[in-house]
Amino acid sequence: MDFKHKFLKFLKFNFGIPKPMNWGYPLMFCALGTLLVYLLRIVFFKGQTDFSSTSLIGYATFMPLLILVALLLPSAFFADKNQVAMIGRYTGIGVIVISFFSGIPMMLVNTSFHNLFSYFWLKLGNKTVFPAFFYMNTDLSVSAQVLKFFVDILIPAIGFSIFFYGLLWSRFRKSEQTKAIIIITIFFCLFNLNLMDIVGLAVMGWWLSFLRTKTENIWGPVAGFVGMKMSEAMFGSIISKVDLTTIITYSDINDSYFYSSVPSLFIALIMFSFFMKLLGDFNVTYNMNLFGADGVDEEMLEHENALPPFKRGINMGLIISVIVFVILWILVFKSTQL
Repeated sequence: MDFKHKFLKFLKFNFGIPKPMNWGYPLMFCALGTLLVYLLRIVFFKGQTDFSSTSLIGYATFMPLLILVALLLPSAFFADKNQVAMIGRYTGIGVIVISFFSGIPMMLVNTSFHNLFSYFWLKLGNKTVFPAFFYMNTDLSVSAQVLKFFVDILIPAIGFSIFFYGLLWSRFRKSEQTKAIIIITIFFCLFNLNLMDIVGLAVMGWWLSFLRTKTENIWGPVAGFVGMKMSEAMFGSIISKVDLTTIITYSDINDSYFYSSVPSLFIALIMFSFFMKLLGDFNVTYNMNLFGADGVDEEMLEHENALPPFKRGINMGLIISVIVFVILWILVFKSTQL
């Protein structure tokens, strides 16, 4: 009986819903949801289907499902009653527009590092590692473009922002923002299961965290991500990504990718500096006008005082999430999805 009591206590302590919620527990459901959808995708395309796993229809079938199961459902289940802490305050259309245009340097960085990483990865003698979820599409019809906007831009933007920059962000105190940015960026990269874009994803995760900090709501990251994807569509002919499906060795990558990628990184650095200054000034002015010279937000201060210590997030849920993501990355490397 004593053993049973201790075992039940162990299960409750490690797997029971923590109150108040910590940052490690939701990650377990994110990882398990990702694994579930990943395996469902494999099983689904093992059978006879009218479309392939890398078609736009195949992508449109499973990407929204992934966002729903791995990001939106955990966010709904574990959402804090304090919606300001999770969603943030609406700070005006101006800062949302600025966040949108800050997607341009994100696009430059993501595209440049994709090209450079692809080259050096293949030059080392490695094989191309395709993302877990991607599509090949040459359909330029209006219906295809509308579908791409929803499943490749808007839905991921909302899912990423609500889970990573809403739910998880709200589980850290303001004094722990540096730790929050590091942890969220790491799991943002892990969740995307995309090795060839890993450097760009890390920069993207950092910048979306910066937007969450300075805009003080999730709509900043949403606008930034949408801006990045729209920039890819608009400026793709000027600085394009290496098409991994058409190359075998590094020699297949044209030199023009380097001529455009390296200067783009310097341009992105200058643009990031500009947007950091602009958003930083906005944040200071906004808080001064709203909370006065001391800048104390009593509502958020009360929320922070109710949060568990940072170390409570280092728990069994976090360990399970790491294990599951390791398994997923191994599956991606083995290309079992193709």
